Amino acid sequence: MSPEMRAIVKGENPQDGVDSFNLEKVDIFSVGLICLEALRNLGFDQMAKLNTYTEGEKLIAELLKNIKSQTLSALLKGLLVFSPKLRFDMATGFNFVVKIQKQHFQ
Repeated sequence: MSPEMRAIVKGENPQDGVDSFNLEKVDIFSVGLICLEALRNLGFDQMAKLNTYTEGEKLIAELLKNIKSQTLSALLKGLLVFSPKLRFDMATGFNFVVKIQKQHFQ
């Protein structure tokens, strides 16, 4: 669940003045969390903190530092941006992957 959705569900005020959520951006954040969990084999306690405004951004930044592939790290960083305004949408994520494929497979 994205940080803004978590805040709204818990009755808290999300950052960035967001008072609703964009389902596409919520899904994008969730895809990023799933990928990060698959790569880092995180436990439930760690996963539960990743979408909190108080700890999540710092934890995600630390976890991304330990990913050896700069390309994969950059993709995850775009998926896991806390601000929904700055987070990848589906088209941006897809275009990022296509650009990487062209660079590496031509």
